[in-house]
Amino acid sequence: QEFISKDIPNTSTVNGFIDYLFLTVVSRKPSDLERETLANYAINDARGTYTDMSTYNDRTGVTIIVMEYLSRLTEVYTFRKIEE
Repeated sequence: QEFISKDIPNTSTVNGFIDYLFLTVVSRKPSDLERETLANYAINDARGTYTDMSTYNDRTGVTIIVMEYLSRLTEVYTFRKIEE
């Protein structure tokens, strides 16, 4: 529950929240298509709004939707070789 009510900078909108989740999990921002698709799905399924991701909206639902998508990306399970 602490994550859900925590004030995280730049996450007051659905797009900002999606960006945050992508950066945290896969170290990149979502593509425009990924962001738009996930935001639209989150708005409809998780009862959020585009401009307000306060605790009154279903942050948990949006997180589940985005994490479900991220879990299917191969980049989550592969690592790039670090050149020395």
